[in-house]
This record gives sequence, structure tokens and C-alpha cells, in this order.
Amino acid sequence: MAAKRFRLKFMFWLDLTKDDEYELAEQIDLLKQQRRFVETIRDGIRLVVDLRAGRTERLFAMFPWLIAEVGTETGNNRELQQELDRLWSAITSQPTGNLASGAHHEEEEAKLEVKAVKNGSSGKNFLSSLMNLQQ
Repeated sequence: MAAKRFRLKFMFWLDLTKDDEYELAEQIDLLKQQRRFVETIRDGIRLVVDLRAGRTERLFAMFPWLIAEVGTETGNNRELQQELDRLWSAITSQPTGNLASGAHHEEEEAKLEVKAVKNGSSGKNFLSSLMNLQQ
């Protein structure tokens, strides 16, 4: 005996007097013509739920080219953190004018922390700036 299917139907409204919702209605029409509307709704909801929970695996699985754009693998900033720590050590270990004149100079140790960015350009600019400081 075959199992009985249990299906739910969800409805929502769009206000066509709003430009963004009108454009969305046009996209829905195209997706329906391509028979991809339901698939897109399911993917979109899954993706938004994951991103709101801080999970990026589904995003990078759906759009693998974003890995290069972001400049990091899915949520892994360990290598970048190690490089920043190495650069910081190199910068803080350079002699200063006070040390050359014989004055005693104490340095506080600081740790750079990496946060996620929307695109890879700000991180690359930051690393380039640090490299320029080292030279």
C-alpha cells in the first residue's frame, strides 16, 4: 500500500503599486514559464534561513563562484588570521627611533581579529596596507 501524500499550500500577496514587488511579480511569471518557481521558492527559503543562522555552506554550494569573490572558504578564516598575526609580529618587532637612541621602550602585544566581509576587496586592501607597512 502506498503512503498517502500530505501537502501544504502557502499563499502570499504582492502589492503591484510598489516597484520592487512589481519586478518580483515579473520574475515569478518567468520562473513559472520555465517551471522553476516552486524550486526557487524552496531554495530561497532554505538559503535565507541558513544565512540568518550564520551558515554559509548552502550559499557556497549553490553559487561556488562566490568563494573567489569573498576570498575565503566557507566560514574558514584561519589562514588569513595566521597571516595577519605573522604580519603584526613583523611590524611590532621592527626597531623604533626610541630604541636607537638608547631609550627603554615597552610594546604592548595586540591580536588582530578577522571578521567576515561582504566582498574580498576590503580584506585584500587591508593586507596590502599591512605589507606596505612591513617594507
